[in-house]
Amino acid sequence: MSLTNDDPKWTERLIKGGMAETIVRELFKELGFTKIYRFGMEHSMQAILGELDEMEDPVSLMVRRMPDFVMIDRDETNKKSYFLEVKYRKNGGYPVNKKDKKELENNPYEDAVIVLLTEKHILAKTVKECQKSGFGKDWLSTCSAFNFTKEDKNTIIKFKKKLKCFKGFENLEAE
Repeated sequence: MSLTNDDPKWTERLIKGGMAETIVRELFKELGFTKIYRFGMEHSMQAILGELDEMEDPVSLMVRRMPDFVMIDRDETNKKSYFLEVKYRKNGGYPVNKKDKKELENNPYEDAVIVLLTEKHILAKTVKECQKSGFGKDWLSTCSAFNFTKEDKNTIIKFKKKLKCFKGFENLEAE
């Protein structure tokens, strides 16, 4: 069964996903990444939202798996870009069900970084790494895609402390 905008669960998922995306975008801004652009299907292809849910052809799969953001490296000399896919799972873990596993297995964006926001952690690893082993204690601060400094790690910890005042993030751990 596909979720549509007539379904209350669809609305709830949309709200939670939007909140998680905002949190991750603001965190990366605090880390000095100023060029972060919305990219996912829900942002760039709203006219066909829901149309492709039941389709399994390669184009439909690529569009449905579009990462949430394209981000340009803060290091002007590096000239590297990143795809960011944001996931929120209250109790942690990804993939957690058959739908997640299928989505991950068929994800053509192998170098995209999945940022997993949970009640306790902010985790990150590439799609390719996640396809091999799922998530463990893969802290954002140690993600192989980024060369975070000790100062960056402190920024992440400070940001997490700010989040603790919001319902659902009271138990966020420092790492």
